[in-house]
Order: sequence, then C-alpha cells, then structure tokens
Amino acid sequence: MHQKNKIGIQYIAVFKSLFRIYAMMVFGISRWQDFIREKKSRIHGSSRNKQEQAAQNITEAIAGNRKSSDNITENADTTVSIVKTGLFILFLIYIGGCFIALFRMIAVNLYKSLQPLGTQHLLFEIEITALFVFLFISNFLLTLSTYFIGNIEQTLRAMPIPPRIFFGAKFFAHCLPAAIISVSFFGVTAAVYGHYEHSQAPFYIMAVTGAVFFPLPLIGLCYLINIGVMRITKIFKQRRFVMMITGLLGIVIALGINYFVQSINMLHGSSDLVEAFTRYRPFIAAVTRCLLPVRFFAAALSANSLSTAIGSFLPFLAVCIAVPVVIIGLLSGVYEKTLDGFDEQALKRLTASETVKVIRRGFTQRSAFSTLLLREIHMMNREPAYLLNGPFTMILLPLIYGIMYLTGSLTLPPEVELFMQSTTGLVIAGVCGAFLGSATGTAATAVSRDAKNLWLIKSLPLSIKHYMQAKLAHAMLFAGIGSLIGVGGMTLLFSLKPSAAIAALLIALSLALFCNLLALMLDTAHPKLHWDTPVAAVKHNLNTIIMLFSDLLLFSITITAASLISIPQDYYLPCFAGIPLLASGIIAHFFWPYAERQINKIEI
Repeated sequence: MHQKNKIGIQYIAVFKSLFRIYAMMVFGISRWQDFIREKKSRIHGSSRNKQEQAAQNITEAIAGNRKSSDNITENADTTVSIVKTGLFILFLIYIGGCFIALFRMIAVNLYKSLQPLGTQHLLFEIEITALFVFLFISNFLLTLSTYFIGNIEQTLRAMPIPPRIFFGAKFFAHCLPAAIISVSFFGVTAAVYGHYEHSQAPFYIMAVTGAVFFPLPLIGLCYLINIGVMRITKIFKQRRFVMMITGLLGIVIALGINYFVQSINMLHGSSDLVEAFTRYRPFIAAVTRCLLPVRFFAAALSANSLSTAIGSFLPFLAVCIAVPVVIIGLLSGVYEKTLDGFDEQALKRLTASETVKVIRRGFTQRSAFSTLLLREIHMMNREPAYLLNGPFTMILLPLIYGIMYLTGSLTLPPEVELFMQSTTGLVIAGVCGAFLGSATGTAATAVSRDAKNLWLIKSLPLSIKHYMQAKLAHAMLFAGIGSLIGVGGMTLLFSLKPSAAIAALLIALSLALFCNLLALMLDTAHPKLHWDTPVAAVKHNLNTIIMLFSDLLLFSITITAASLISIPQDYYLPCFAGIPLLASGIIAHFFWPYAERQINKIEI
C-alpha cells in the first residue's frame, strides 16, 4: 500500500510539472520573461537549455524528488527592467479591459434588442452558441498548432510517463486560455442580465461555475478531431502547412467576430428586428439541439426557478466532466502514437533531365541585386509567419472596413464625398495608400528576419549596399500593392477622377518610400538578432510597433498640413510627393555607408 501511495505521489508530481511546462508553452510565458528580464542566456539563445532543464525536472519528479513551486523562479536573480514590467502590466490591463468592454457592449445591446420582444431569456442561448463557435474554432487552431511542440516532447516520450498523464497534462493546459475567456464572457453577461433582471446569488454562482467547466468538452472535441485527422493523413504534420492554415483561419475568425459584433450593434433600434431574429432562430435552435452542453447551460441560466436551473445545470456538469474523462482515457495512447513523423522530409531521386532543370533554375546567372531581391521574396514566401504577420495587413484592413460597410455600421454623410473631391481629399487618399503600404512591417523587420543568415551574407563577396537596397526594394513591392489597394478603394468609394487617383498613388508611393526607409534604418540600428522561431522575429519585434506609431504621427501631420496650408492646386503633387521623395534621397545617401558599417559590426 505504501509503495502504491509513493507511485501515486510521483505521478501527481509528474503531472504538475508537465502541466506547468505545457501551460508556459501555450501562454508563451518564457518568451515574455525573456522580453521583461535582461538575461545573459537570451544573448546566446536559451531555448535548448530551457527544454533540457524542463526534461530534467520531469526526471527528478519521476524519481520521487518533488520540488516546491519556488523552483520555477529559482534563477530569477537577474535584474528586472521596471519600465518593461510596467509596460507589460499596462498592456495586459488594456487588453483585458478591451475584451471586457466588448463583452459588455455585446450583452447590453443584445439584451436591449430582445427585451422589447419579451424574449430576453434568449440572450444566453444566442451568446453561448456564439461563444461555443468562437472557442471551438480558436481552440481547434490552438490544439492543431501546438499538437507537436518540438523536440522536448520526444524527450518526454522517452521517459516512463504513462500516456494518460502525458496527454492529460497537455489537455488541461489548453483549457486554461479558454477558461479565462469563458469566465470573463459569462461573468460580464451574467452581470448585465442580473442587473436588469435582479437575479439572485445562485444565478451568479452557476454562471461562473459553468464558465469554468464549459471549455472542457470543447477541448475534447478539438482533440478528437485532431487525433482522427493525424491518424488518417500526414499532411497536417508539416509545420509550415499547419502555420499557414491556422493563420488564415485565424484571420477568418477575426473577420467573423467583427461581423458578429457589428451586426449586434446594428440590431438595437433596427426596424426589422423581429425579422432578423426569425431568420437566425432556426440555426441557433439546431445548434443547441445538437450540442448538449450549450442546451443545458442555456436552460440553466434562463430558468425561472432554482429547481429547474439545478435540473439543467447538473446534466451540464456531468457532460463537461464525462467528455474529457472519456477522451483522455481512451485516446491517450493513440495521441502519443500520432506524434511520430512530424516535419519529416520526403526525399526523391531525380532523373538526369530533372537534375538539369533544377540546376538551370537554381543557378541561373543574374545580377547581384536581382538575386538578392529574389532571395528576399523567396524567404518571405517560405515562412508563412512572415507573410501572415505583416503583408497580409494590407488585405485585412480593407476587409474589416468592408464588413462595417456591409453591416451598415459605417455610414458616410454626403459632405464627406464632396470633401474628398478637393485637393485635401486627394492627399487623404494618398495617405491611406501609404499607410497600407508601410503598415506591413516588411522593412521594420528586414534585418531581424535575416539574423540567422547574417554570418553567411557577410562571408560572401557581396556588397552590403546592394544587400540593403534589395531589402528596401522588397518592402517597396508590398508598398506598391498596398498603395494600389488603398488608393483604389478610396477611388471606388468616393468616385475620384482618374487624374486625382494617379496623383494620390504617386503621393502614396512617395510617403511609403520615406516610411520604409526610416523603418529599415531603425531595424538596422536595433535589430532583433536572437529569436527561437520565425514568428518571434516579427511578432515580438518592437520595431514594428515603433514604426506603426511613427507612421501614424507622420500621416497625421501630412493631413493636417494639407488642410491648413493654402497653395495652388497644381502644387499639391510636387509638395506632398516631392518633399518625401527628396528627403528619402538625402537619407539614403547617408544611410548606405552607415548600414555597411553597422552590418559589419553585428556579431551573432
């Protein structure tokens, strides 16, 4: 009996350590710690050491050497940046406040739309269905993208860890972010509904308790689908393919949330409110009939009596507990087997003719500048993280405004169209194109994205000037596309004349060139040289945030100047396109020698 208790204690310790490791990976805590703390290990790259330390902790837990929770901060003797810590806390408060304000706005608008019809009890049915769809899609993408985290999982699998503990720790770690969103959402919704309906304390207790359990069957359904897919096909075991799919679907989710929020906002005060609810009611009813947790939880929160609420709430808890128990109990072994074969490279023996084609295509003689430019394009296309976290912005922003226009939440008075026909409107159209062209962050991360290859570039007989010019030309390719989209959209929306559209496009390209040159200068002076994944080189790079606010400030000054100054119409184009172009030429003249000295000084 004593031996069994000792084994049970060891398994609990192993589960806690695994849960802590996976939770840190899901939330990206280690990367935030590296951002806040100035560690020497950050300079030399500490991802492998962290993984080895994590594996060592598991080994010691299996041996029965339990460690206290203070071990997670054992080596926290380094200096903590107070400014970064304060900014990080403010960032979390701001993000949390934005989400809470969004949840409250949705709940209030939906309640005020339903209350005149006497159907306010449908508030929970609609919101639980919407939250279920959102959490299911987002957590499906999360579990898919973190299905196989890396070499650390191969190390853990080599240890005598039971599959149920291994899979269970990862399962519940993925429940944490969903539980935080669920508690925030249902807490705000319950507060709004309870304020208007004067609900009692048991209502709030059931809402918060149910919010904690609500993500469990969702994560179970996500893993059930993912395990089945991984068992059937190997296509989702390619990291780049999964990154591209999750990135695109994530963008679709963002657009869907935008459409849902805008639609809810437009419902309140709408004349065809009854028709709108009649149209969506069959879909919501079908979803609630098929999804037992949604149906039971909605019935419990909208019940008129406590006994009826408890009668629906208990089956809800039973389903939420039973689903993860069954999934973990039956599919743990299958999940562990599906971890084999990730990032395998298929090899193919080429024939003589195929070899000749590969050599001709790969070793075609080109100029150094064109070769470097093609290298930048191929590098951007090879890593989906680069493409989705930067250049896709110039497509995403017009889509968001398009959704606002379709839902009717974006209304433009006739005076705006008349104003856009003036010379100031021409500058505004150009500024919109320049913003889309420079907001991609291509130039602001150009050197950072190439940090792993700088030693190779410096060892080749290449001109650093051509190397940096290729990066600027690559950024201007996206700037040209963004300028066309921005100016083209403004032209269609406000019926600008062709001559005005061409002038606005020239202003957009000139401003985008100036902004991209400044961004390239910033990334050359302060590149992010040490990162573990390509995503970190883009998403965790402060240069993109700095340049975004700098561009907004510059564009605001440009629009203000165009509104205040009084010059002949023929001088607007030479002024607002010529001045940035001249400034870009002067800056570039001094920048190329500086860039050469700076790149030669960089040591990885």
